[in-house]
Amino acid sequence: MFNTSVKLLATSIKSEWQELPEKPTRNICAVTGIKTSCLPRKFLLGASFTNYDLLRFPNSEWVSVDVYQAMKYKWQRMSCWWCDGKTFERITKPRIRQLFLKPIDADFWCGYVTTSYKKHGVLRTPVNHCRQNVWLFEMELVDGSNYDKVNLWYDQMCEFYRKGISRSSFETLDIHPAFLRKVGVEPWLRFKSWATHKQPTSLYRFLSYLLPTQEEIKNELAT
Repeated sequence: MFNTSVKLLATSIKSEWQELPEKPTRNICAVTGIKTSCLPRKFLLGASFTNYDLLRFPNSEWVSVDVYQAMKYKWQRMSCWWCDGKTFERITKPRIRQLFLKPIDADFWCGYVTTSYKKHGVLRTPVNHCRQNVWLFEMELVDGSNYDKVNLWYDQMCEFYRKGISRSSFETLDIHPAFLRKVGVEPWLRFKSWATHKQPTSLYRFLSYLLPTQEEIKNELAT
């Protein structure tokens, strides 16, 4: 059973594991708090590491082999990704949208979406089981397990978006007078009424991020 994201990711990238700096020994991992095969944490957590609040057992001077391999794998920090213990997939927005909007056929999996590419996503990303659908988006969790709600919100947002509501207006619930004339007062008021109580939620912010690009919309119209 995959009880941590580092275990899930490390298993997914097994074929790309790095050579260990020394022979592991059995100890308690500072990151997971689990007793397992470990290396001295000096090989992984240097002076630049600041997220000590994420360590389950910060007094330990050891990290597990799984944690070492997962955190040394640069793409868990330098890309948006999805993994299920078998494969690690670097994903772009169309694929993220596909994975988030429909149930995933995998026993255990996790997904991370970032636009900054600075944080160790694997330390924060939750493991999903069966129909759970919780992603890490930047540093906040987005629960999309209610697929009916997710698709209802997304379809409505796409409708407003295609009527001319801009991405910035989705974020701020404000609109420039010039755009208001283009969109129309009635559609704008309908959008604002619909979005006002949803806008503070992580689900709304994530779905706003997932809206199609103008290029995607043009391609849809051309087909």
